[in-house]
Amino acid sequence: MILLSHDQPAPRQQPYRLRPIPCRWQMRGPLVLLSIISLAACGPGDQKSAQNAAFLALQSEGEAWVLPDGKADAKKEASQGMLVFAADTIQTGKGSLDLQSRSGNALRIRENTTVTVESLVDQRGQAAVAVVLNLQQGSLFARAQKGQQTDEFTVKTPTAVASVRGTAFAVRYENGQPNVRVMEGSVAMQPRISSLEKMSSEALAKSPELQKLAELQRTEIIVETQKEASLDAKVSQTLQAINQELAEPGAGTAANLDLGDLSPESALEAKEMRRSAEDIMDEKTLVTVAAQEFDQLRQSVEKGEFDPSLLAELEGLRAEKRLEALQEIARMRMDAQANWQADYSKMATVVLRDGQQVYGEIVNRTAETLTIRDKQGLHNIPLAAIKSIE
Repeated sequence: MILLSHDQPAPRQQPYRLRPIPCRWQMRGPLVLLSIISLAACGPGDQKSAQNAAFLALQSEGEAWVLPDGKADAKKEASQGMLVFAADTIQTGKGSLDLQSRSGNALRIRENTTVTVESLVDQRGQAAVAVVLNLQQGSLFARAQKGQQTDEFTVKTPTAVASVRGTAFAVRYENGQPNVRVMEGSVAMQPRISSLEKMSSEALAKSPELQKLAELQRTEIIVETQKEASLDAKVSQTLQAINQELAEPGAGTAANLDLGDLSPESALEAKEMRRSAEDIMDEKTLVTVAAQEFDQLRQSVEKGEFDPSLLAELEGLRAEKRLEALQEIARMRMDAQANWQADYSKMATVVLRDGQQVYGEIVNRTAETLTIRDKQGLHNIPLAAIKSIE
């Protein structure tokens, strides 16, 4: 089996210290009117603002929205300086949104993604830091800061859970299949049957079928640095169907469930990871501010004094990191082209993540696709869709 090659992880980003934020009467010139727009979801009148932990939006590009408390009729365009609280939902189209909590946990919500902040506790010293995200569709990149042993950073998808501590990682949920990629640290990945979370221990004890599902849900794999893991496609499809069936009224003990071949041993698989251009760009350019600067920025937002120019220095740093990322991506592509040159004109079986196999002659490879010729002709296969080449 030929595994896709990978590079060394990028050095861990350190919080960036901004220059002191001036008081309003120290600023030169009028306040920027855009700050009023930025406060649409979190102005001084927002009851949650002062009491609750929040993410602060450090950058918004393209199509990105926030749904306060998940309410579609309250949907607002995301903007720099917006506060995002527990129970809020974030949606992106052709765009992205960078968020940071006070403790330094940072997120980049990638394109075409829907994710809800299920829980957010961020008072270091008073309680453990806890972040729980519910990723319904799409992907995100996260950098979880190392903290206390009781700290929690969890990303849920409909059929899997990723739990981390002190890690840079990405989670994707597309076409019903979850995938976890670890750039630094480690991630514990487990199958998830969301319907079981609402069931009592008495209900589980009465049903052999539910007990089998509970055993599957306890299956765990540790995904280490420069590895990725996925839930088996057939298992993921089965779990989606089970969740839908158990959600029906009168599901009872689930005696009629078709569990198929749900084997804990084959549910999860980890393998070597090939860093993508997107991974490199996110690792480099997801920059954060220190806790003191975070507090100053949040206070300026809550007082209605936030000015996007206050983050100009951070924008400059992000631009520098973007250039570094582009240079690293160019080197990666040149190395990959050289490594794959030896495989051209060889017969191989390309195993796809959805279980399909393509046997033929490898004739070309780019940074994004592999071209293989079989009896039906040429096929351009996205590298992200390839599980292995044999």
